[in-house]
Amino acid sequence: LREDDDDKDTDSESEEEAETLPPMEPDEVDEDGVEVFYLREDDDDEDTSFLLTQSESQAKADLWHQINRAHLEEWKIREKERRAKRAAAAAAAGKAPRKKAKVTPASSTAESVKIALAKSSSWAARTVDAQSLESLFED
Repeated sequence: LREDDDDKDTDSESEEEAETLPPMEPDEVDEDGVEVFYLREDDDDEDTSFLLTQSESQAKADLWHQINRAHLEEWKIREKERRAKRAAAAAAAGKAPRKKAKVTPASSTAESVKIALAKSSSWAARTVDAQSLESLFED
């Protein structure tokens, strides 16, 4: 058989399958002419058959980790090397390693905005009136 003959066989099979399925009517057509289909309760049983249970999901994850163990170890090594390079470059440049910024928790939205403005050096930080800001977030 030639390759073209194989393609014809698979095409005719898929055409036959397509002919046996009833055409679906859209639930609505939006303003742009796009057909919209909604899931129905009777569709739910069909869809949930493809979902994994917790134990199946765990087994799949364990299998994936087992198969990709070498890659995972290589990724960890590369990440350590990247961090070491960054630290060495920072030390060579005389810079201290970066520290994570401390986050100050705010008790309200207005206070959160005040903190953000205080950290900012923009003109808004200097021109926003505190009372006006409070009034924006009152209930």
